[in-house]
Amino acid sequence: GAGAGAVRKVPVGGGAPVTLASAQDNPTGIAVDANNVYWTITLSSLASPDGGTVMKVPIGGGAMTILASEHDQPSALAMDASYVYWTDTFSVERSPK
Repeated sequence: GAGAGAVRKVPVGGGAPVTLASAQDNPTGIAVDANNVYWTITLSSLASPDGGTVMKVPIGGGAMTILASEHDQPSALAMDASYVYWTDTFSVERSPK
């Protein structure tokens, strides 16, 4: 259902999962750097075709930040030192980290 997805982390050696972001609509692409976890939400339908967003949250937990909104179907994240990149339906987009 709507808002049923989550972004979680778990230690490589095993252990209990920790939720970093809950109530996420269809989280898809994910990328991680030393400080943050980034993901896309592809909430897109005929009624709301531009409902996709690119999000981030500190890797240790904390407040989520919207990096980009009103995109069609953002997915496939990549990054460099300054930007987060993602594919949208017919384009490649970027936002400062």
